[in-house]
Amino acid sequence: MKASWVYIITSKNNTVLYTGVTSNLQKRMYEHKNKINKGFATKYNCDKLVYWSQNRDLNPAILLQNFSIAKKSIFSDHELSAKRFSYC
Repeated sequence: MKASWVYIITSKNNTVLYTGVTSNLQKRMYEHKNKINKGFATKYNCDKLVYWSQNRDLNPAILLQNFSIAKKSIFSDHELSAKRFSYC
């Protein structure tokens, strides 16, 4: 199976987080930096890589991404909401 990457990028001021999964991290970061795809990351200017993890195949990557989204949702509802973080 093809290797995959789970990554988290943030905005310039570290106020917005975006979690993604890709099979080519270098290409995907190029797309974020150059705003090639119009979506959440482009809208909120997320292009600073703050976390990455390589996986042997896509299935664990998707599970890790889903866990990351759920974790951010839980934290944003409690202690981080006071800091005015915005999560995808």
